[in-house]
Amino acid sequence: MNVGDAMTASPRSAAPDTPLSQVAELMESQDVGAIPILDGDRLVGMITDRDIVVRAVAKDKDPREMPSREIWSGELITVKPDQDLSDALHLMARHQVRRLPVVDDENRLVGVVTHSAWQGEDANPSAEPEQRTVAQIMHARPVAAFADEPLRAVAHRMAETGLTRLPVVDRDNRLVGLLSDFEVILAMMHGSAATSTTA
Repeated sequence: MNVGDAMTASPRSAAPDTPLSQVAELMESQDVGAIPILDGDRLVGMITDRDIVVRAVAKDKDPREMPSREIWSGELITVKPDQDLSDALHLMARHQVRRLPVVDDENRLVGVVTHSAWQGEDANPSAEPEQRTVAQIMHARPVAAFADEPLRAVAHRMAETGLTRLPVVDRDNRLVGLLSDFEVILAMMHGSAATSTTA
């Protein structure tokens, strides 16, 4: 299977001057974790929800008026639509990214392929199924957030550890939820915590 068969074609994008608040709103409306940045029709960067947390929120910068060019990831790893999907997935694993922009020969954005593409049929037919268990690969001492902890402290912890999601526990260390970096972004930009439901 080729990248072109698994990618999301014509993804929404932003410009270098687009404020981070608009980029985050675009992420929310499109239900995506990254927005390509285009200068004209050429790909010049990518902004992920993690970039906003690590390079803006955790550094006490106000993301509402900050232009995307101040925090984008400009060193891009890209793939072409005719490349084998397994090559793209290996690139993601090697560079520890969850998505890759797909460009044509003139560096024009044509799509985005994500780490979930491997779930497609025959994405990597030669791969042997893994026989390991969760216990063999999990973090034995997970980093967590307390439910009553300030958001800025959690944003700093996410930035320091490189984690994009944290389990949320109460003061008795019982799991009460899961917090993503994107939820932190939205709460910090809107000035209020995201709504949650309790079971």
